[in-house]
Amino acid sequence: RVSELLQSQLLQPLNINPVQPQLGRSDLAVLQGAGPGQASLNEYNSLFLRNRFALQASGVIGSNETLGDELVHSAVYNKLSYSIGQYYYKTDGSRENNDQRNEIYNGYVQGMVSPKTSWMFELRYDEDETGDLTLYIDPAVSDYSPTLRQSFEEKIARAGFRHDFRPHSTLIGTVALDSGSSDFTGWDGLDLFTDSDAVIGELQHLYSIDRFSIQSGAGYFYLDGDDKVVIADPFPFEAEENFESKHANIYGYAQFRLPNEVTATVGLSGDLVDSTDQDREEINPKLGIVWQPADNTLIRGAVFKTVSRSLVNSQTIEPTNVAGFNQFFDDATASLIWNYGIGIDQRFSNALFGGAQFLQRDLDFPYLQLDDTTGTISPEEDDWREKIGSAYLYWAPVKWMSLGLEYFYEDFEQDEIDFEAIFGIKGVTNHRFVPQVSFFHRCGFSARVWASYIDQKRDFDEQFIPVEAAESDQFWQVDAAISYRLPKRYGIISLVAKNLFDEEFSYIDTDSANPKFLPEQRIFLTLTLQF
Repeated sequence: RVSELLQSQLLQPLNINPVQPQLGRSDLAVLQGAGPGQASLNEYNSLFLRNRFALQASGVIGSNETLGDELVHSAVYNKLSYSIGQYYYKTDGSRENNDQRNEIYNGYVQGMVSPKTSWMFELRYDEDETGDLTLYIDPAVSDYSPTLRQSFEEKIARAGFRHDFRPHSTLIGTVALDSGSSDFTGWDGLDLFTDSDAVIGELQHLYSIDRFSIQSGAGYFYLDGDDKVVIADPFPFEAEENFESKHANIYGYAQFRLPNEVTATVGLSGDLVDSTDQDREEINPKLGIVWQPADNTLIRGAVFKTVSRSLVNSQTIEPTNVAGFNQFFDDATASLIWNYGIGIDQRFSNALFGGAQFLQRDLDFPYLQLDDTTGTISPEEDDWREKIGSAYLYWAPVKWMSLGLEYFYEDFEQDEIDFEAIFGIKGVTNHRFVPQVSFFHRCGFSARVWASYIDQKRDFDEQFIPVEAAESDQFWQVDAAISYRLPKRYGIISLVAKNLFDEEFSYIDTDSANPKFLPEQRIFLTLTLQF
């Protein structure tokens, strides 16, 4: 998502849309609907643009001392536009030492040199301070720390440009500087301090004619940092180590519009990784097919190989998907992944839509192995397998109501237990059904109720989980929201209830950076205004 944001900023014309600070982060660990700001509010902006100032203000207040705001000022004047934003969020969390605080500040400016050439520049500052955010809702594995504190600080400067040689030939480029630090203290006497500086530069050419298009480009990433480990008890110990990472990449993605409504994507990329932990030299083929056998039917399939990229702020201008299947995930750097995907989307009528897709990812996961006998550290790889599926059915029987049913499937497995393992969990399988109903009224009121039925099974390693732990659980969690859209698109106010019936359950979240469920009832009031 954050890569798509960067690509749109490089290719877009001048506009008044505010650059919301939170859109540049994919790991805020804020529950959906529990934070300030709604990106969807901008779907209703005017078609035409004039010189003017704009302000978007959002806020949230809720249970457990939850408080947040997002303020964004933007403007357009002739050949220049800019956006200045601030984001703040804090909560005490669901238990002791589960608090978090996030602050983001960003400034963005874009200018037009000529109708063919534009430039952009962005400054960004992020600061996080949290306790132990691990939320395994099973007493047998919820060994959280009452003393762990984590902090993160990052400063980013990015510049970019776009130049149109011809209507069908465009060159874009970007360079970013990053300076960051993180502290991990209070975990059973272990403290870890990290400081790093990084730079990334990327260049891409886009060429498109009637039945053929190609995106080709290259990039280079360099990082230099220091790790410091301090152990207080039982034997005081302190060590400091410098680490370095270099990642060069080159790629080309060609799309061919073939007969019988077939579009084929053929690509090839190369990655050269040279780091303290892992070295790789890989050639990665890409193949994707999109076929539309009828006006209402779309079928997709893809097979491709990727190497997890080293990036600044998780952003790249390389194409993020093949035939609609994501190829960049939050994997460990230099992970090698083979991906296999298939999907279908069907429009049954103007008011009824459905579809499904499935993606399997086979990973060679890199990690460092400590030899207990010799005390040496050597790079190793573990085999991970991920299967991700989803299906949906949406129906609008009348203008004032919509119905939906979604299904999500996840299956994660790994062969060996290492430092990155989830507390000795070798595998997790999730089935999630989400029926939902929404009501709308022309006066501006809307309401939505959605329920989640979860069936989760876990495979534990007894060496890491010596106590009896629940290997499965099935439960319902119900969420609800009521909203009012202010006249003239001035904003929206919403009252959101998470875990409405205060359901207790045993659950392990597979994506802690984007939590889906809460172990207790929480109420939030959000307000977004736009002028």
